[in-house]
Amino acid sequence: MADKALKCIQELCVRFGAVIHDGDGVEDIKHYQDSVEVITNQGKRFIGKSCVICAGPWSGRIIEKLGYKVPLTPIKIPVYYWKSNEFIPHTWIYEGYLNPGYGVHFWGLPSLEYPGLVKICPHHGPEIDPDRRDQPSTENIKQELTQFIRKIFPTVEPKVCVEESCIYTLSPDWNPILDTLPAARNIVIGVGFSGTGFKLGPVTGSILADLAMGIKTRQDKQIFSLDRFSGPKL
Repeated sequence: MADKALKCIQELCVRFGAVIHDGDGVEDIKHYQDSVEVITNQGKRFIGKSCVICAGPWSGRIIEKLGYKVPLTPIKIPVYYWKSNEFIPHTWIYEGYLNPGYGVHFWGLPSLEYPGLVKICPHHGPEIDPDRRDQPSTENIKQELTQFIRKIFPTVEPKVCVEESCIYTLSPDWNPILDTLPAARNIVIGVGFSGTGFKLGPVTGSILADLAMGIKTRQDKQIFSLDRFSGPKL
């Protein structure tokens, strides 16, 4: 489903004039008063009036090249699919306690991606290096979910059928950072919410486009500002 959605988004972007350079890693970004230059690891150079950085878990590294430290934490989220003997009709979220004093946050989706398999996942995981996301073990989380399913979902078989993983990239308050860099107002960042931000794509895309064009009238700056966290400058 995620691959199909990405393909649809890419086709829509191309239809409206975007050029996609898939697989070109960003080597450097150079900032000038009236322009921004992006240099890729393939040696390509792109120059524009402004630049929007939405690099997910790699955003922190890229922004550091510009002299700023943004408080971002990439974490591994294990993604599990389980066989369900009855139809689960809707998305759900569970916040509570499996054991006294031990709170959990789990969520799930109906059988949409794999026939007969429901998606039941945690909303937490270990901190990671995004280039080595599968190194940390999440076996303890799998056991938590197995216990949870036995207790809450008796029609779901408590044995993982498909196991995948994704990455959340979190700001300290778990909310997006949608702002310009203080000394480089034509560089915009949209970070701190990958893993959940795809649900907000239309509205955050509109906000980032406004910022890239110097328009700031349609959003509350403080809610999404970089300066709500102390010490952003290296």
